[in-house]
Amino acid sequence: MKFLRFFGKVGFIFVVGGIGGVVANQVVVPRLAQYPALEKFLGVTPGVTVINPKEEIIIDKADAVRVAVSRVRPTVVAVERYAKTASGTGELEAAASGIILTEDGFVATDAVLVSSPGALFVVRADERIPATLSKVDSQEGVALVKVEARGLPVPNFGDAGAFEAGDTAFGFRVYRDEDDNFIAQALVGYVTHLVFGSPSFSFTPRKDTPGMPVFNTQGALVAISHSSVTAGGEDSISPTSVIKDLLVR
Repeated sequence: MKFLRFFGKVGFIFVVGGIGGVVANQVVVPRLAQYPALEKFLGVTPGVTVINPKEEIIIDKADAVRVAVSRVRPTVVAVERYAKTASGTGELEAAASGIILTEDGFVATDAVLVSSPGALFVVRADERIPATLSKVDSQEGVALVKVEARGLPVPNFGDAGAFEAGDTAFGFRVYRDEDDNFIAQALVGYVTHLVFGSPSFSFTPRKDTPGMPVFNTQGALVAISHSSVTAGGEDSISPTSVIKDLLVR
C-alpha cells in the first residue's frame, strides 16, 4: 500500500506540473514577453509582436504590412478625368487613386475628381477602361464610378471605428510619374487621434493622396482619403460605413 501511495503522489505531481507548464508556456510567457524588460529573460526576439498568445503565433509587424500590401494591390486603381472635345477625348485634367468595391465594376474615388464634367477612365494593370459617374456624396468626399467588367478583385471591408490611437495603417495610392509611368506606392502611417470614434491618420512621407484607400494591417479596407488634409496635417477620410451606404442608395 505504501508503494501504491508513493506512486500515486508522484503521478499527481507530474500531472499538476504538466498542466502548470502548459499554462505558463501558452499564456503566461507570451503575455510577459510583451514587456521589453522581460524579452531577453524569456528568450523572445526583440521587435516581434505576439499576435495570438494561445497559439504562440509570432509575426513581425512589418511583415504583416508587406503581406497585406501584396494582397490588396490588385484592387487599387487610378481614376482619370479627360477633357471632352468635339473630336473625342482631350487632355488629362485630373486624376486620383481609387479602390474596386464590387466584382461587377463599382469603384470608389475622390469626389473632387468628378466635380467637373469630362470623360472618366479607370486604369488598372496598364488597362484604361471607360467609366461612368454613378453616385456622389460631396459632403463626405466620396464618388462612385462604374466600369463594365466582371470578376474584378475586391478587398475585404474593415471597421475604421475599431482603431485606437497609435494603431498602424497603410494607404495605397496610384499616380503618374514625370515620365508618364503609373506608380503604385504604399504609405505606412498611424492613427494620431480619434474624433467621436473616427480615426485621423498621418502617413509618411506626406503625399497628395486624393482617393487613396486606407487599410488596416490585415489588409481590410477601412476608409478612403479626401483631396484635403485637416488643419493638423492628417488625411481627411471617409470610413467604409459611408462607402457602403453610398453603394446601396
